[in-house]
Amino acid sequence: MRKVILCALFVLFASVAILAQNPTNCPPGLVCLSQEAANRAAENARLIPALEGKIAALEDGMKQKDLSIAELKATNLQNVADLTARMHATEVALAEKTGSLIGCEASNVRNMAIIDGLLKKRQVKVGLINF
Repeated sequence: MRKVILCALFVLFASVAILAQNPTNCPPGLVCLSQEAANRAAENARLIPALEGKIAALEDGMKQKDLSIAELKATNLQNVADLTARMHATEVALAEKTGSLIGCEASNVRNMAIIDGLLKKRQVKVGLINF
């Protein structure tokens, strides 16, 4: 008798477990949803278009940022080339001015030597006073 009762209890628990897994009978070919799952699906259906709009806006922002970065890199390269050319021109002008200054200083030294030499040659003796 115990064995029969144990078997009956086992069958009862097994049927309850099967019914707990599939509480409603769905017609074949259809999917049954719980109210909670249906609510989540409806909420997701409302959120998806808003999120797609945000995604599109963010993608456009990324494209604009990439274009801006590319433009800044091109401008940077152009600025580097311009500054290099200007620096080279400044170096050439500095070399010219430095050479001119050195030439003027050499001419000044030469002129001072000539003046000094002429003054030393032309001493006139008048009595005891030298001019």
